[in-house]
Amino acid sequence: MKDPITGHGKDPIYYYDNEIVQCSCKECKPFSMCWPREMFGVGQQDNLRGCAMWTLLCTQRIKKQRE
Repeated sequence: MKDPITGHGKDPIYYYDNEIVQCSCKECKPFSMCWPREMFGVGQQDNLRGCAMWTLLCTQRIKKQRE
C-alpha cells in the first residue's frame, strides 16, 4: 500500500494526495517535509508523481552547492 502523504500513484487515497507532495532531497526527507504541488517542477517521464522529486527551491540550492 502506498503512503498517502507522498502524493504518488494513480488512485489517491485522500483528497490531498494530489495537492501535497513530499520532497525527497537530503534536507527535507528525514523530516518528511511536504509542500504544495505547485512548488515542484515537472517530473521525469517515468515519474508516477507527475512532478519533480525536489521542490524548485531545493533544486536551486542543490545546483548552487554543486557549482
